[in-house]
Amino acid sequence: MKLHSFGILSLLVSAVAIVFLLQSVSLEIVRVQGKSMEPVLHQGEVLWVNRLAYGFHIPFSQRYLFQWKTPSSGEIVLFSISGRMYVKRCLRVIEEKNKKYVYVVGDNPEKSIDSRMFGPIPVRAIHGRVFTIFRKEIGEKNAPVG
Repeated sequence: MKLHSFGILSLLVSAVAIVFLLQSVSLEIVRVQGKSMEPVLHQGEVLWVNRLAYGFHIPFSQRYLFQWKTPSSGEIVLFSISGRMYVKRCLRVIEEKNKKYVYVVGDNPEKSIDSRMFGPIPVRAIHGRVFTIFRKEIGEKNAPVG
């Protein structure tokens, strides 16, 4: 009986570790706060972010180990600036002296703090691309984004 319990416990611990590893490397789940992306995104909606869309991030850092793509105009991305997370739409990519930056804007310009305020963001600050939105209404899943 004890051997069976140990097996179940070890399986459970392994499953939790795998989920944590997958989330830290490939998937980030965030909740929308504010009205800066209305009418596309609304307060309280849950977003799934593909952390591998542009490259392989070193977990818990703002550095890419490998980068294979740059965000495209129109994509919705999750990024952090000064320790704060934002979700915005890419307007354009700017290249200055071999470094790439992205100009990001909110879909609701009157309520958005974006590149008009803090300038273009470095590509390395982008966590990933939003690929699924879960609406507030009883977990309704919206069509994939982008």
